[in-house]
Amino acid sequence: MTLAQEQGNQLAANHCPDCGNDESTPGYFCQNCAHLKHTAPNVKAATFGRRLGAVVLDIVLVPLTLFIGYLIWWLIVLANGQTPGKQLLGIRAVKVTGEPMGWGLTFVREFFIKGIVIGFLSGITGGILYAVNYLLPLFDTDNQTLHDKMISSVVIKDAR
Repeated sequence: MTLAQEQGNQLAANHCPDCGNDESTPGYFCQNCAHLKHTAPNVKAATFGRRLGAVVLDIVLVPLTLFIGYLIWWLIVLANGQTPGKQLLGIRAVKVTGEPMGWGLTFVREFFIKGIVIGFLSGITGGILYAVNYLLPLFDTDNQTLHDKMISSVVIKDAR
């Protein structure tokens, strides 16, 4: 390989495959097009609206499915880094490297961290932490909630 080819490969490795922007800036996503850095093209951050919509859908689906239906659905889609709401809106959680989280890590994220830790602390703070947790992606450069930060995950549009 010639020196020019090596320099071209290094340049391509440091640029977003979707928009060509420099990817050496801090954060997990391209600041121009929300591409998850160092992953295949078209792997983009889920919007705040989709994430909020998934939370609302999950809350609505629990009573609609008489809880047991939701629980079964939830246990099945956890393997894809999703909840039923995320599945319906086409988003999923992945590791910050872009790798799938798998059933176990998604279970820890959704049940222990989000449900138990954030839920317990929200009870102590009168629900303030719950609101802060879900509003944080509006202000965070990495588009992460507290539970995303605790387990090193991000939520992306599901291209599958």
